[in-house]
Amino acid sequence: GRRLQGHKGSVTSVRRRGEDQLLSGSEDGTGRLWDLERNRSIRCFLVRQERGDTEVEVSSVCSGTGDFEHLVGVAYENKISLFDVRDPALVSRKAAFAFNDVHFDDVNEIIMEGAIDRMAAGDDNGEIAVYDLRKPKLLRKISPAHSNICSSICFRRGTPWQAVSAGLDGKVVHWNFNKIKQLFCYVTTSSSSQNKNQMVNPRFPYCLSCQPSGNVVAAGLGDGNVVVLDIEGKSCLHEFEAASNMISAVAWAEFGDSSRILLSGGSDGVVTVTELSQPSSSRQPLDAFPEEMRESLLASMDTMAGSSSVQRGTRYHSHNCLTLKCTSQVNAIASLPNGSIFVGDQGPAILVFDVRPTTTT
Repeated sequence: GRRLQGHKGSVTSVRRRGEDQLLSGSEDGTGRLWDLERNRSIRCFLVRQERGDTEVEVSSVCSGTGDFEHLVGVAYENKISLFDVRDPALVSRKAAFAFNDVHFDDVNEIIMEGAIDRMAAGDDNGEIAVYDLRKPKLLRKISPAHSNICSSICFRRGTPWQAVSAGLDGKVVHWNFNKIKQLFCYVTTSSSSQNKNQMVNPRFPYCLSCQPSGNVVAAGLGDGNVVVLDIEGKSCLHEFEAASNMISAVAWAEFGDSSRILLSGGSDGVVTVTELSQPSSSRQPLDAFPEEMRESLLASMDTMAGSSSVQRGTRYHSHNCLTLKCTSQVNAIASLPNGSIFVGDQGPAILVFDVRPTTTT
């Protein structure tokens, strides 16, 4: 087990960047770029308030792709700064571009992945803003997209004008943001799930992840369940319990059969690696989690100095899974095709779990 050390506050956001880099954001007011070959931070993006030098909390980071892979987005308070990684400074204090007047309330998540020249942001005001990275400028604003906080946002991969948002109004909405039109709305709070945690923690969707195919979105709910939605077919494919408490992070794995492996993290500090059956065939779980993956995971756990444990997924009888124990609430999860899983929790270090996949995509 490895740790990426460098932040001085809770890690709030982690994103894969290319094949061998990771991007992270923290309550210490910085975004960091990590070289995963050398396990070290190679760039620091600093956001400060105009008045004085007080640190501000970074809520989310994102990285551009293709022609925009030099761009890194850092969200803090109601602002978003775009940094250019081609700037040679090891500590970047000056953003290449900043959006300071678009959002009236704190930004919860920003995303560039899945769209070539766009960035989307969701905020506490229930609004979604979509930005054009070419200019850069505000392209569209959906106001309000949700009647409560917009907790998470992702692009529908492979489509130029589609995104999915989650809100604490209990809705997951698939948008055409060009026409500002709802294509599909799934209400998570109306389902009669059997989860016993529902009374304490309402089934609001807190986090989203879009599968590489672009057709399937996973949403982590407040009662510890994950719903897997087919946004093309406008239906719910699966729902399963993944934590004993709120799901605070969810991400499709970049390793193995990534359309079937889902990573989720809870406020109870548990990361669950769940292998789903193929939605098209049956909802039955697979026979077994690949044995090599289990063994390497157990081995990587042993080196985590006792702070972690692996349990075999007994109580998740509906699906095959492994669980990894972190020390505190999971804020963010990312992974690489080589089987590394990166977890940001309430501590300043990014935890690294190595799962050796049996197949690579």
